[in-house]
Order: sequence, then C-alpha cells, then structure tokens
Amino acid sequence: EEESSAPPSVVVVGETKRGKSSLINTLLRRGRIAPVDVDIATATYLVFRYAATPFAKAHLQQQPEPEGISLDELETWATVNGNPGNHRQVGWVEVGIDVPLLRYLTLIDTPGVGGLDAGHAAFTLRALGEADALLFVVDSSAPLSQPELDFLRQASESIDTVMIVLTKTDLYRGWARIEHDDRLLLEMHARRFSRTPIV
Repeated sequence: EEESSAPPSVVVVGETKRGKSSLINTLLRRGRIAPVDVDIATATYLVFRYAATPFAKAHLQQQPEPEGISLDELETWATVNGNPGNHRQVGWVEVGIDVPLLRYLTLIDTPGVGGLDAGHAAFTLRALGEADALLFVVDSSAPLSQPELDFLRQASESIDTVMIVLTKTDLYRGWARIEHDDRLLLEMHARRFSRTPIV
C-alpha cells in the first residue's frame, strides 16, 4: 500500500501581538501549547503536525540532527525571552501531537512580521514558498498597518490560497468598522486580496 502524501501546510502569519498563537491554541484545543504571554514573542517557527505519540524537536542551525525536547520546554526554545543560548541557534521547532485537525493539515506558527523585526518578514516570506495556504491574522484594535499591507503584497507572489482572520472582536466593540476599513485598505493597496475571506 502506498504511503499517503503529506497533509497541506498552513502558515499562520501576523504582526506581533495580534493573537496568532492564541488562534493556534484554539484550533489545536491543547491549552497553551503555543506560547502566548504578552511579554514574550515567538522568535522561530513552530511546526505542529500529527503524531500518535507526542514529541518535540528543536532543529538547530549548526546541527544536522534535531535535539529532542519536552513539550514543557517549547517556550524556552521558541521565544525571544527563552534561554538566550538556545533561541539564537534554533532554526525551527517541530511539535507532534495527537490532535484530529493535524491529520488533515500541518500548522506553522511564525514569528511576528512587522516593523519590530523586519528580518522576520523576509524569513516568513521564504517559508511561504513551501506552504499550501496562508492564514493572515489581524486584530480589531486598528485597521491594517502599512507593514501588514506590504507583507500581503509580497506574499501574493508566493502563495495562492489566503484567508484573513480578524481577532479580538470580543475586546473591541468597533470591530465591524475595522473590518470595513480593512476591506477598503485591501482594495486600495493590495487589490488581489480585496475579496479574500475575512473571518
């Protein structure tokens, strides 16, 4: 019997503090497996795939073989405020968990892509070359920023399937106006995405 092909990969992208990791935790229904504290930021990729037996591996830049780590150590290996000796060397962290959704797709949590660290945007754009879909996370506090619009324009050269997620609608009563303004901004500055679903 032939081995089935790998599930499609969905790259989750957004500026820092937009609710990206919280969204992933909600989709995976595994508590806080993706770090979400307000004082930390994801510094490298977290790749979530299906595994009957849970595991985590840190793929280091200077080592051919990944290093096995515990799921409890994800924050240390994947965030800026983690162990300073580790996060500078980590290329990406692979996490295998028994979650039904991951039988059908692989979720990739990326570093924030905005002005705080422009290198993250370039890093993420390279990853999109291997992705099947982009889940772009924006929040309800303000309309799309210039870095977000710039990123979407650049991303359109690498990927066809895009969905936009508007987070924090429970925190901002004017979220519907923000959604409307986002539509106008997309029409003016990133026209290809003017009819992209916003959920």
